[in-house]
Amino acid sequence: PDNLVERNPMKTEQNLKTAIEQKKNEIAEAILSGLPKVVIDALEAELKTLEKALDDLQANPEECRP
Repeated sequence: PDNLVERNPMKTEQNLKTAIEQKKNEIAEAILSGLPKVVIDALEAELKTLEKALDDLQANPEECRP
């Protein structure tokens, strides 16, 4: 089942968009919960990584295969 993702960039893109939304929600919850800044910074770094992966995928759909 794992290799289905490779052949279907659209599915990967949707998964990344979903992950980005979830990460944004996590960050919002962390801020509201008063978690330490280091925790929020770490979540924001993860968010940036996801957003970069999405940008790369949209720029080069064929090159994002592992």
